[in-house]
Amino acid sequence: LKLKDYAGALTEFRTYLTQNNSPKDAKANDALLRSADCFFVLKRFEQALEAYRSSANHPDFGTDYAYFQLGMLQGLTGDQAGKEQTMGRLAENFPTSPLNEEALYEKGLAAVRQDKPNQALTTFDQLRMRFPKGFYFGKSLLQSGLVHRNNGQSQEALGWFRRVVDEYPGTEEANLAMGYAKSIYTENGQVEAWLQFVKEKGGNRYS
Repeated sequence: LKLKDYAGALTEFRTYLTQNNSPKDAKANDALLRSADCFFVLKRFEQALEAYRSSANHPDFGTDYAYFQLGMLQGLTGDQAGKEQTMGRLAENFPTSPLNEEALYEKGLAAVRQDKPNQALTTFDQLRMRFPKGFYFGKSLLQSGLVHRNNGQSQEALGWFRRVVDEYPGTEEANLAMGYAKSIYTENGQVEAWLQFVKEKGGNRYS
């Protein structure tokens, strides 16, 4: 859709909501949520936040999508604490939601961006326990390694990076893990150890 189409759709949704006074039923709450999406696309973020929040907090018709969009927009506008809390509520209130795994991953990232390493590691652990075959499993391994690296825990970080390479060979996460591992070995002046690491992982393309 073009921006003018979103603007026109927004007008229709707002008109419907005005005529119905408030989102008292599922249809009206859906209109509120769709208006929030329009505000988001049109970069009217404050209004989008208000609409997503109202939709998510509806006692009868709040949805996992509303929580997820609210959390992502909170992060986009710099409210990482709000994002962390919202994604946590999504995971708690909608345990079977298909958005649950990604919500936990984003919750962990929000903790990282607030310099809360323990909370981040705990959240990534929860993600892996709940979704052992999930799309974000390897990504969470990499993030756990980065948390340790950023806190000066080189050996712990290398353990996580090794695991990424071992369990997800050939992926973007594995390539990144090898790069971060190389930086640790290089910073510590351990060139021989790095070459041995590369040899163990079956190639010299990173050397």
